[in-house]
Amino acid sequence: MVKRSEITKPAKRVKSKSRRAEKPPDFKLETHRDLRANIRAISKRFNDDPESARMLLVNPLLALEDIGVQMTTELKDHIKNALRFPPNVIERRDQLELEIFDELKQLGVTYKVPLNEEQRADLIFNVLKLKLPEAKTNRIPTEEGEDKFVPLPGLRSLEIKRLAKRHPLVAKLVEYERLRQGRVIFYPRQVYESYKAGLKRQNWIKAVRFKV
Repeated sequence: MVKRSEITKPAKRVKSKSRRAEKPPDFKLETHRDLRANIRAISKRFNDDPESARMLLVNPLLALEDIGVQMTTELKDHIKNALRFPPNVIERRDQLELEIFDELKQLGVTYKVPLNEEQRADLIFNVLKLKLPEAKTNRIPTEEGEDKFVPLPGLRSLEIKRLAKRHPLVAKLVEYERLRQGRVIFYPRQVYESYKAGLKRQNWIKAVRFKV
C-alpha cells in the first residue's frame, strides 16, 4: 500500500516570462527635443496599433496618452500650437487680416477682424446688400424708412458659408475664421471617448500610418 505522503504531486507549470504579455514602458517627455528623440519609436507604436493611430484625427494629445506617452503641460501646449498653427497657416491668416481690413476701409466700415456675429450680419446684409430667404432674416423699419437687418439666433457658419459663394469679401471672412481656429481640431475628451467606443461613426477617420 502506497502511503499518501509518498504520492508525488504534478509539478506546477511555470509560465515563461517571454510568453507573458508585458505592457511596453511609457515615454516620459518634457521638451520638444525629447519628442524628436522618440518620434520613431512613437510612430512605430502607432503603426502597431492602427485603432489608436486613427484616433490621432480626433485628438492627437489623447491618442498619444493612449499609447503611453506622458507629457508635461508645456509640451502639450507646444504640440497643440504647432499642429494648429503651422507657419503657412499663420502667414495666410495674417495676409487675410490685412486684405479684409483694407476692403472694409474702402467700404467705409470701421470694424476690425475678427468680427462678431452682429458685425458680420451688418456687413453682409446692410453694407454688401446680400440676401437670405425671408425665413432666415428679420427686418425692422428705421427712422429713414428703410428696412434694417436684425440677426436671428443661429445665423452663423452655415448661412455665412452659403453667402461666401456670392461675394469675395465674405469668402475671405469665412477663410479667416477657419484659419483663426487652427488647422487641426482637438475634440474634447467626451467626443474622443465616443469615437473610441464606437458610439460615434468613424467612417470619416481614415487609416493613419507613419514611415519609421
